[in-house]
Amino acid sequence: MSKLCRMQFFDSKSDKRKSKTCAEPGRNVQNLKWGEIVAIGLTFALVGAVAQAQPQVKTPKIGYLGARPAAAGSGYELFRREIRALGYVEGKNIAFEYRSADNKLDRLPALADELVRLKVDVIVTPGAAEALVAKNAARTIPIVFFGWGGSCCGRAG
Repeated sequence: MSKLCRMQFFDSKSDKRKSKTCAEPGRNVQNLKWGEIVAIGLTFALVGAVAQAQPQVKTPKIGYLGARPAAAGSGYELFRREIRALGYVEGKNIAFEYRSADNKLDRLPALADELVRLKVDVIVTPGAAEALVAKNAARTIPIVFFGWGGSCCGRAG
């Protein structure tokens, strides 16, 4: 066994042939191209199955546009309480963007534009005046408004 066996792996003439320099009987040199192709295919299949990412879950954003600051017991606080009662948790599966004009109605259009730039999914307002401003700013975002105590738009019902 002092004689070195040389094996030729890359020979285009034959897939199976005996080595010319090896004295060992039955020693075949095989072209490994099919084995390599199968190994590469299995590697891609296994890596591809493991590397699939979980789909990103989009957290809905609710924009609130009010002319007055939200006080305790206001419509904004009641709205948030009802959303929590439905099982939504702020910061986990829902997000709120609160904008108030602080009794300065001329600020409402800029605040509505800001909510549109933030790409909120819906704009909620406590009255018709804010809803009309939001409608002018947002052409494709749904707008929801609510009134209190049986009155709508400042008139007794």
